[in-house]
Amino acid sequence: MEGIVEGCLGFLYDLLLVVCVGLLVLRVAEGRSVRWLVLLVVPGVTLSCLVHSSALKVGLVSVLCSGIHYVGREGVILPTQNKAVLITGCDSGFGHDLARFLDSTGLRVFAGVLDELSPGALELKKAASPNLTVLQLDITNSSQITQAHQYIQSQTGETGLWALVNNARVLGYLCDGEILPIKIYKKCLDVNFIGSVEITQVFLPLIRQSKGRLISISSMAGEVPLSGFAGYGASKAALISFSGAIRQELSRWGVTRG
Repeated sequence: MEGIVEGCLGFLYDLLLVVCVGLLVLRVAEGRSVRWLVLLVVPGVTLSCLVHSSALKVGLVSVLCSGIHYVGREGVILPTQNKAVLITGCDSGFGHDLARFLDSTGLRVFAGVLDELSPGALELKKAASPNLTVLQLDITNSSQITQAHQYIQSQTGETGLWALVNNARVLGYLCDGEILPIKIYKKCLDVNFIGSVEITQVFLPLIRQSKGRLISISSMAGEVPLSGFAGYGASKAALISFSGAIRQELSRWGVTRG
C-alpha cells in the first residue's frame, strides 16, 4: 500500500514540475518578464530535490506553481484608455478610496457625493488628478441623477460608461426590528435599494453602449438575517435580488454584473 502511495505522489510531483515549466513557457510566449518567476523556480525545485518526503515535495511544488501563477498575473493590467467609471457614495469610506485608486490607474472617474462641500468631496477635488470629477449626486434625488447623466453623457460621447459602481448606502442605526421607526426602514430602502435601481436604469444605456459592467456593493446582512439589522438587511436583500435578476437580463447585451 505504501508503495502505491509513494508511486502516486511521485507521479503527482513530476506532473507539477511539468506544470511549472509550462507556466514559464506560457509567460514567455505572452511576452512577460520571467525574471521573478525564474527566481522562484530555481530555489523551489532545488529545495524539493533535497527533501526526501514525497508528500512534502508535492506540497512545496504546489506552492511553487501557485507562486508562479500569482506573480505571472501581475503583468495583466486592464487597459484604462477611454474608460469612464461612475461611483456613488464617494464622500468617505470605500467609495472615496475606490475613486482615488481608480483615478491613479488612469481611468476617467466620476465621483458622486452626497454633499460636494463635504470634507471628503473637497479632499477628492484637491488630491485627485484632472481625470476625476466630483459630482453632486444624491441618489434619492431624481433631478440630480438626471443632471449627472447629462453631464457624463456629454463627457463620454460614443464611448459610453464603462462601469457603474452602486456604492452609496445608509445603515441607519442598530435596533430591534420591532421598534425600529418606519422612517428608518423607508430611508434604508430609498438609499440602498430604490436609489440604486433608479440610477442603474438611467445609466444602463451608456453602460450597454460600452458593453461595460454594473457593480453593486451589497452586504452579508442581505443574505444572513442579523439581529439589529432588520431595516438595513431587508434593503440589501432587495438589492441582491434585483442584481441577480438584472444580471441574467443584461447578459445578452454583453453587460456583466459584479
